[in-house]
Amino acid sequence: MSDVSKKHGEMSFLKAAFIQAVSKYSTVIMQMAITVVLARLLTPEQYGVMAGVTVFTSFFSILADLGLGPAIIQYQNLDSRDYGSIFIFSCGLGLCLSCVFIFLGTPLSFFFHDSTYTSLCAWVSVSVFFNTVNMVPNGLLLKGKKFKLIGVRLFITTIVGGLVAIVLAYVGLGVFALVANINITAILVFLWNYLSIKKELSFTDLHIVSSMKVIAKYSLFQAGANFVNYFARNLDHLVIGRAFNSVSLGLYDKAYKLTAYPITFVPQVLASVIQPFLAKYQNDKYRLRDFYHKVTFVLAIVGAYVTFLFVLCSNEIVTIFYGDNWKNCIPLFAILSCSLFCQLLGNITGPMLQSAGRTDLLLRQTSIATVIIVVSMLLGASTGNLTNLAIGVALGYCLQIFTCVYYVEKIALEGQIRDYCKEVVTPLMCGLVAFVPCMLCKRNFLSSLNTWISLLICTFSFTGLFVLVVALTGGFKKCLNILEPSAVFVG
Repeated sequence: MSDVSKKHGEMSFLKAAFIQAVSKYSTVIMQMAITVVLARLLTPEQYGVMAGVTVFTSFFSILADLGLGPAIIQYQNLDSRDYGSIFIFSCGLGLCLSCVFIFLGTPLSFFFHDSTYTSLCAWVSVSVFFNTVNMVPNGLLLKGKKFKLIGVRLFITTIVGGLVAIVLAYVGLGVFALVANINITAILVFLWNYLSIKKELSFTDLHIVSSMKVIAKYSLFQAGANFVNYFARNLDHLVIGRAFNSVSLGLYDKAYKLTAYPITFVPQVLASVIQPFLAKYQNDKYRLRDFYHKVTFVLAIVGAYVTFLFVLCSNEIVTIFYGDNWKNCIPLFAILSCSLFCQLLGNITGPMLQSAGRTDLLLRQTSIATVIIVVSMLLGASTGNLTNLAIGVALGYCLQIFTCVYYVEKIALEGQIRDYCKEVVTPLMCGLVAFVPCMLCKRNFLSSLNTWISLLICTFSFTGLFVLVVALTGGFKKCLNILEPSAVFVG
């Protein structure tokens, strides 16, 4: 590849990442604003009931996906008839799954000891159908690198769904306001995506079976990994909903979702653009490994900053976002935040293994990681204490990073684990050096201050110290070199 072409490709990748970042950041900010309003209109119990339903919508999303989206991106020789055939398959699958979800309401009412689940599942089945049939249109948009379109769509549908939810919550519809949010969002996203790619679908001379066979091996490994990962991400909610109560589930769910925002800010931005750009380099381990190390260092800087800041300001963050009624959520949020560093680093494992064409390794890694997380969580839950359960979950997420590094660095990319460690140790130590004096200062001098003032002082103090330490260790210089167009050679 010539320097000119390389530069063009590099700029394309960076531009895609930038567009995704802008759309994700603006959408997350909007979601946070909507959450702030809804948290004051709805109770922890109502959020807890919805969280119980969401656990199962996530499971059905995995059944709906079947790895179709990543497979469409990875395979370069599919034509419009293949896309049309796979889309028709997804429509039939969506209809079946939505019907099953309706009937799921009754057993869920018995499981959670709450009859509300019967009617909730009937309404939520609408989103199950539209999320399923959206798999092909969304995969085609990503394959075509239509990141600007995806970003605009994400922002607008979030606003519309959120505003409807706020209005319905204000008039007293409670948990059904949240249902309306996910249904409206799912319908709008599908319609937007379908209208954008309908010309790429051909419904003449369909060959559904043969088209599915082409992508079966890749997609089934991907689906298996998604299926296993579901249990790692949702078993804690099931255990809390069953062994504790809806209030406990609501508190835990809000803490969990608050810690998820940083993952949306950076790793998910990168994850959405990595595979479309790296798929053609699946046989070039050097390029993939070099890219992996560069992304890891940037994520380590971000992860160290966010993790220690969230732990430092956990009280202020929860109080400002959710209000005084959610103070019992503070220790859960602080504990779960301790795992953010590892979660941020591990979040690109899937896209890297997908890009290397090794969804079989992704399934293995996810399976082992899930065992680690589940065992750790169950040990915490066995004490009958919600705080200990959160400790178990956080510990599990921290331990599972070793599986990510082993399967990506060592097995898929044939590199050395010590090379990976070099990229993460310094950022982590920088965060720790900045955190300790700030935490000591807060405990001794800031405990009686106003929440907003305390947040501002802690944030500015920690940020200043962190920036200073990172600069002294050469971290920012390295980041700038990484972000130079000439340093990113994929596209």
